Amino acid sequence: RAFNGKGSPDEITDALRLALAIGRVGTTPDANGKPASKWRVGEYCASFITLDCNGLSGNYYGIDPNTKVPDYAVQGRRRMDIRNIAQADALVTVEASGKHKHIAVVESCEVVSRNADGTGTARVAIVEWGEAGDITTHRRKLAGPKGDGIVSVTRGARYGLAISDGSSSRYFFAPPQTPT
Repeated sequence: RAFNGKGSPDEITDALRLALAIGRVGTTPDANGKPASKWRVGEYCASFITLDCNGLSGNYYGIDPNTKVPDYAVQGRRRMDIRNIAQADALVTVEASGKHKHIAVVESCEVVSRNADGTGTARVAIVEWGEAGDITTHRRKLAGPKGDGIVSVTRGARYGLAISDGSSSRYFFAPPQTPT
């Protein structure tokens, strides 16, 4: 699963240990006499080891990393009051067309203001995967429209509380189970 975006940290470590053990990484031919595929572990990882949003979230929650993004968007777990958004919540991106596009994990949510209907503003930090980049791409605070880190949390058209940008909404859901 380390090669198809679903590997756990242990599975990725095992895949790298095997690659090193049989000579797929290095400067000398591998166990079959073929040239190593990459000279360095970092290059090998960049070329062959991958992770996608489902793999990150599923492994984090301790559930099947092949779980589809829509399966995280369960009506009974939707967040309806900004005060209930918590670390480890699932943040599911749904496009205006209704397609469930992406999942991230909430790292933190600091409520800045709360309206009577449970909406408001907050500083939200997330952890996500799916695009190339360094740690700042995958673990970050949402910028907000003014770049001040404060986002509006409103009622989305489909589920409950959401951060919307017009073309898609990111909905908050309680985690599918307590992360281990």
